[in-house]
Amino acid sequence: MERMKGLHAQHLGLVIDNRMIAPPSQFALAFVGVESQESLERILTAVVREVKSERVDPSETPMLAHYAQQDDFSLDTLREMATAKTGSQKIINQTALSGRNAQGQLLTISKHLLLSATVESRRWRTEQQPYEVSIYNPFSLRDMEFRGGTTFSDKTLVRGQHWGYGSEHEARFLNQLPPAAREQFSTKMEVMDYARAVALTGLDKFIRIGEVHLVGGSYEGRKPRVPLPFDFSGKGRRFAVEAFLLRYAPKSVIKEVLEHETGGLTLAEIDERLLGRKGFVTRYTTKGMADGYITKGVILRDKDTKDYAWALSQAFEEHLFAEGLVFRGYSLEFTENPGRRTVSIVFDGTPTSKGSEDISARIVYDENSKQPYLLYKHFNSSSKKKWKPLGRDPWLMVNLGTDRQDYAKYRTKKWVEAEDWRTGREALCTLREPTQEMFHRASELSHNLGPGRTASHFRGRYIQAMRERKAG
Repeated sequence: MERMKGLHAQHLGLVIDNRMIAPPSQFALAFVGVESQESLERILTAVVREVKSERVDPSETPMLAHYAQQDDFSLDTLREMATAKTGSQKIINQTALSGRNAQGQLLTISKHLLLSATVESRRWRTEQQPYEVSIYNPFSLRDMEFRGGTTFSDKTLVRGQHWGYGSEHEARFLNQLPPAAREQFSTKMEVMDYARAVALTGLDKFIRIGEVHLVGGSYEGRKPRVPLPFDFSGKGRRFAVEAFLLRYAPKSVIKEVLEHETGGLTLAEIDERLLGRKGFVTRYTTKGMADGYITKGVILRDKDTKDYAWALSQAFEEHLFAEGLVFRGYSLEFTENPGRRTVSIVFDGTPTSKGSEDISARIVYDENSKQPYLLYKHFNSSSKKKWKPLGRDPWLMVNLGTDRQDYAKYRTKKWVEAEDWRTGREALCTLREPTQEMFHRASELSHNLGPGRTASHFRGRYIQAMRERKAG
């Protein structure tokens, strides 16, 4: 995933109501952090025995399968990994929840359903103080609100902002958008980071095992289980250990076992290895996805739209806003082709948009030409049966802009995607270059910063890219 151009992912996860994302890696590590040393030792023994007995598919947890064959693999191995990565063994030796009062209670819940927790960082306190976390209404997945958490997540949210006022061309673009469109870009996506995941996982554990005496405040022990998006306490324990190994094992081992180019996995790559696995996805998640308020999505780490590629993206976005589509964050595209996998910018249709609410437009970047394209997905198209699944490089399926394609001479290239990564729905896909109108608008936007580029220059890039594909 590090090879992707244009947009770079920090996390992949489940997106709830388009306002918060739950990365599986953070809940997996939170599960490890909440458990005691004694519990972790029992868990490690059990999952190693499970993998070695071949009761489960070892290919689902390749790092665990690798270490399970080593006679000296133990909790000490995990301690050594944690020390090498963070300088501390705290995630193994200490439970992540610190006592909040003299009674030894680890969490408190107010009468207004405000959950408060002190979460130990994974470094020594001389380097990183504990995190203070507050979660309003932890018993409702759709209504949860967060305060506090890791500084890492706060910085990530700023870095991954779609357009911001720190860059002149981005500020100009935002200021000229209609208020409703500008508001879509400024809405902050909350992240269920390690600290927040620890608080939720800890509360659920105390309720599940009947240790509600560890929860203080106004809590009376009569609340239901916490609606965790991911629960690693049962069949998912081996995936929690796998996530730990993916995050903390030496790069040389990861490089060898996974045949990874560098051995330095990003958090997004760890999330990707967990998403889609069974054993830790909860009934709350399953129901939410069936009801449509939970999808999969991406939080950005940063974006690379140099050489005025940002101007074309902005021209696309103005067009999509004018069509009545709404910004819905980010997704992954071409997931069946690892060499072409990329992050996309998502705009979805609504009941009032032109065309249909069952259409989604994705802005995608070609890694080679470094130019953006529009990928249209029709979810309820009656003509899907006329087209085949994508069996080739998606960039060989690019169509001209709708204003330049001679439909009598050139058949539109389309393909059927069995399962859109974000929604899980079958889609009829069409990949297109910009129209001439979009080239002209990109030229106007680029000239806001000086010499800019002409519409002919922008179009020339796409002509050259098409020639290179045909010659390739």
